[in-house]
Amino acid sequence: MYNIHNYLLEKKRIVFMTLERVLTDIKGDSPVKLLDSAHKSVKQINEAPFYIGTNFKQIDIKLNPKFVIVSAPGATGKSAFGKYLAYIKKALYWNLADLHIGDGTFQGTLYKALGASKISEYAQKLKLGKSTLIIDAFDEAEIISGRKNIETFLYEANEFLEDSICCSIVLLSRTETAQNIATFFTANEIPFKHLEIDYFPETNARDFVLRTAEKRKELTKAIVDCVDGYFMQVKALISDKETLNKFLGYAPVLEAIATHITEISNTARLISNLQEKSDEISLIKTIMENLLEREQNKFVSAFKERINSDKNKINKWSEIYSAKEQLVRIINYIILGEISYKDYQLASLPDYLVDDYEETIALFIPQHPFVQMFCTNETETNIDFAGPAFRDYCLARIILDDEYEDSAELYYQSESSTSHFPSQLFWNHYIDLNNKTIKSKHFSYLLEAYKSKISSGHQIYIDISQDSNETVATFRMFKGKDLIDTVCMNVSVIDNMFIFDSINNMSINIDNDIKIGGKGNTQITDSSIACNNLLINSKNLLINAFSPSITTIQCSSSIKALKSPPLNISFNNSGEIKIDVPNIYEFPKFNRFKYNSNDTSKIDIYIFIHSLRKIMSSFRTHGKDMPARDAEKIDFVVVGDDYLKNNIFEFLKENEVVFREAHLYKVNIDKMSALGISWGGLITSNILQLDKIYKLFSEWLSKKNNV
Repeated sequence: MYNIHNYLLEKKRIVFMTLERVLTDIKGDSPVKLLDSAHKSVKQINEAPFYIGTNFKQIDIKLNPKFVIVSAPGATGKSAFGKYLAYIKKALYWNLADLHIGDGTFQGTLYKALGASKISEYAQKLKLGKSTLIIDAFDEAEIISGRKNIETFLYEANEFLEDSICCSIVLLSRTETAQNIATFFTANEIPFKHLEIDYFPETNARDFVLRTAEKRKELTKAIVDCVDGYFMQVKALISDKETLNKFLGYAPVLEAIATHITEISNTARLISNLQEKSDEISLIKTIMENLLEREQNKFVSAFKERINSDKNKINKWSEIYSAKEQLVRIINYIILGEISYKDYQLASLPDYLVDDYEETIALFIPQHPFVQMFCTNETETNIDFAGPAFRDYCLARIILDDEYEDSAELYYQSESSTSHFPSQLFWNHYIDLNNKTIKSKHFSYLLEAYKSKISSGHQIYIDISQDSNETVATFRMFKGKDLIDTVCMNVSVIDNMFIFDSINNMSINIDNDIKIGGKGNTQITDSSIACNNLLINSKNLLINAFSPSITTIQCSSSIKALKSPPLNISFNNSGEIKIDVPNIYEFPKFNRFKYNSNDTSKIDIYIFIHSLRKIMSSFRTHGKDMPARDAEKIDFVVVGDDYLKNNIFEFLKENEVVFREAHLYKVNIDKMSALGISWGGLITSNILQLDKIYKLFSEWLSKKNNV
């Protein structure tokens, strides 16, 4: 069993590296011939891809590493680097998002790609460092195939490199999955090197914008001056250096800036408008709104010209080709590959003008700055968003629109969007547009978007709690033991249902139903779930508890499997698993984990943590303020007449973890830490970490009862 928390604690000092150094360390550049029978996931990159180099961080390195893990926060350019590396090293590029992984996938796919006579020769070249293999999209592969199949795949890759003397296989994934791979390698004594792609430094970022702009428009002195002016205004707007570096070093932002500059003719006005922005979110929003407004003006002008004498028949030109209409049509065009007026009908448009309107749309949408046509191979093309910035702005706006949200949902659920994880820009736009409120059915997207922020060494914990009049989700990001980000958001419960792909490092305490599962396998890892019904929308469910954590599932009604054939359940537990559901008899595999979480006749550490977590999760954090909550709400709703919670809360007050100030109870973080309580420890039920406070409470309660 392996534990990501241990890996993060044991990591060595981070070393910064240049692109040139990384390329030097990966030596193999001997080409191999790919057969026509090769699976579509394996290809050779024969044309130089668009790539602007950046710096790297060496997170970890073992003696004589066989593998290089290259991670990156979401949308930071890992696939672009992988394709660039495959091009200059003449390596095979293997995209795991394009196949389902099972036993024998590693060697079987290479056998099909190279042939029986060449596969042994290729293995020898890899072992001697004469060739390189690039394997991308482990994030998508884990969703499609499940973690166990990924582990099998990595075992097979390691066997293929038996007696290897150098790094020759490069594994690419987002940071969270990369940390899982690193912990797996560590536990199985497989030597590796772990690198992380850093954000662009300013010089490279400027070059990225210029080269991206050049693909769209001739690069004039005016455009170069505008890029410099743009960067100057952004630096004046964002005072925090770390925020600035991430913003101007983030490829999706740079793509949006390049498009903005090349699409707007009045660059002086553009720079002037930037001075009026208040933060980086409003800046990106302004870029998008300006582009949509420009497209509307162009469309209206063209349509007026087309219908000529009939233009006076339309009295609400502001509704024609509005921003929302453009976004809805763009999503449907990308999903369906066709354009129909019926996708977004206008009350102000006379019926006899519909054909003209549809024909004009058909001319404009394929040329929209948010849309791009990509060549998937020599004969096929694919229509998609021009970049993550445009995609995530569009989807955040439309998924929050009750009338058209199905279009956004359909985009994320389509097979072609397997690798389209929402980025941190989706998070920023969503919480900005929806006033820091999450719809309960959108957690799958928001969780992926928040996780896309993390760099190596970061861990995320989510706490969702509910009382009589509100539901709140608290997102916390840690670097080691340091809390570096907290976001507290209200939850709007839709159809009595919360929807997740998987549940990892989460504490959920609600009276509603939870539906879990999506395209592939689903997991519940180091989490606590208390809900009404737990609905499993997947054929395979893996329940993990990595020591010293506990995974607890408590349902007041039932667990139900939504798909047939019967649900395949497996467990991976060096830690404890506790399951308390009324219909546990329907799932024989659960029986060995059966537990009564409401039995307080004997207060063991599991029941203690369960009650302590319910109390602590009821406190709300706003910005950098200490967690607090209305005293009456705590006394009469959260604690109430529950025997155990009353005693725990009294114990917390006596130890000054909780104190009263005016009408509020507040949490003293320092006192909380001194007793061994942390938010991450509470959410994952970390027994080792919480053993101290459990023993102190047990001694306190014993003394109290004996008085």
